[in-house]
Amino acid sequence: MGQITARLRNLSFKASFVLYVTACVLSAAALSAGILHLTTVWNERIYSAGETTGATYYLTTKDGERLGDGVVVNTDPPWLSASDKRKVAVLQAVSAASIPVVFSVCVVVSAFLFYRNKLKKPLALLTAASGQIEQNNLDFSVAYGANDEMGRLCDSFEKMRAALRENQLEMWRQVEERKRLNAAFSHDLRTPLTVLKGHSDMLLKYVPDGKMSSEKVAATAAVIKSHILRLENYVDAMSRLQKLEDIAFCKAYVTAGELVERLHASGEILCAGNRLQVDNALADDDSFHVDVSFVMQVYENLLSNAARYAQSQIRVTLAGEGMLSLTVSDDGHGFSGKDLLEATKPFYRSSDSSDKTHFGMGLTICKVLCEKHGGSIRLYNDSGGAAVKAVF
Repeated sequence: MGQITARLRNLSFKASFVLYVTACVLSAAALSAGILHLTTVWNERIYSAGETTGATYYLTTKDGERLGDGVVVNTDPPWLSASDKRKVAVLQAVSAASIPVVFSVCVVVSAFLFYRNKLKKPLALLTAASGQIEQNNLDFSVAYGANDEMGRLCDSFEKMRAALRENQLEMWRQVEERKRLNAAFSHDLRTPLTVLKGHSDMLLKYVPDGKMSSEKVAATAAVIKSHILRLENYVDAMSRLQKLEDIAFCKAYVTAGELVERLHASGEILCAGNRLQVDNALADDDSFHVDVSFVMQVYENLLSNAARYAQSQIRVTLAGEGMLSLTVSDDGHGFSGKDLLEATKPFYRSSDSSDKTHFGMGLTICKVLCEKHGGSIRLYNDSGGAAVKAVF
């Protein structure tokens, strides 16, 4: 029975229409024949019960003796009462109207069954699905389960819904990625601007009184120029970027001596009154294949974070065995358990952070830039406070 039902559900509209029309004609013909037969039988019963007029004929012997009851030969139609005449009239009317009425009823019933069995459910599904899409809700599915035209239409609608949902998710991903990029862009502009501001303040403070030598002025101007060049390159790269992880980088060999000199120049400005201690385990001629601008970006982000939480001292540890290791630690209260798990996620802000201008993108950017070098970043607490180790 289940197989028969499934086959009927999977019939095409054309085959189903032929089936329903055939069933309609056969049903109407059978019902009409039945009604005509019944009206004929009842009509005969009425006439047979009526009074008849006519002569009675008998079979007789040679002696004139009658045999049997005789046979009545009607010479006139049976006499019917008024009630019987009305019944006969009704039966004749029913007989005459039965065929068109029965065929009309069968057509209506067949059309209703065709709609209920072939159209009602898929149309309800498609109508409900259209309403969901109109309300911008794509978290649903359209499943009809038949292999007819409406089933294929529902399958096509489901594919369209899935494509729309995927496009919507992709659009939201792009919006979130653009939000990350904007936050990263704003975040990473602040650190070099802070360095530039510090050097410009120093020039304004000491140059007018002649307290800064020409060599120092030239060195400070060179630092300012290098940071301006970094900003120009960074702005140009970010303007073409669609995804933070797609940021382009350019590796080059740099000696440890040159790198340490750059780190010192930025560290003096960013430490914000805290004592900076640099533990350098590198030899001046050690060489590393890195993107220096990315290394500086990570270093300045880590140093800025440490400056916000340090009580009096910040320590920078440099090491390298094949890869450059840069660790920044402070003597603050350290990372909480939640910080250790989530601090590298985009837009994360510690619950005890009072800096409302902090975007929560610094460690995210550091993580991406370290991974672009094939390295990593690790957060932990040491005996003195919080520490972050970046490997390039």
